[in-house]
Amino acid sequence: MSPRQRETTPEFQQLQRKQLDSLVHPDAPIGSLEAPAKGWVHAIRTALGMTQAQLARRMGVKGPSVSALEKREVAGTATIASLRKAAEALDCELRIVFVPRIGLQRAVEEQARRKAREERDRIVHSMRLEAQDAGVAPSLAEAVDAASWLSGRAREIWD
Repeated sequence: MSPRQRETTPEFQQLQRKQLDSLVHPDAPIGSLEAPAKGWVHAIRTALGMTQAQLARRMGVKGPSVSALEKREVAGTATIASLRKAAEALDCELRIVFVPRIGLQRAVEEQARRKAREERDRIVHSMRLEAQDAGVAPSLAEAVDAASWLSGRAREIWD
């Protein structure tokens, strides 16, 4: 039995459905969820035992459009509108979410430290050019710090 034939067996499709259900149920955490190699449209469609032609009919498009959509999804060029239409036809919700890599608070704190370090380095550089750098770096480490960026200068932190 070829891999393609194996993918269409009821047992294989049932296993696919169970695996996808455990990943994408409505209360599933999305932080570590990765798209399947062939994309969500393909994964859900095949787990349901639906052909491209059947999905195309449900979407109200021509057959080759589904194949093109699946390819665009994997390439990252599918439109939100086309994915939403496919999700509706597959009786799914389309959820588009931004998941911060390091957490929003930590990102702001790291940016504040970067800005403080850049500012400190500019001041130290200027003072060295003027031969006034003796003992300046330790005092600047206290005076120009990340806390000042987080409190009084938060609006400029991403400039």
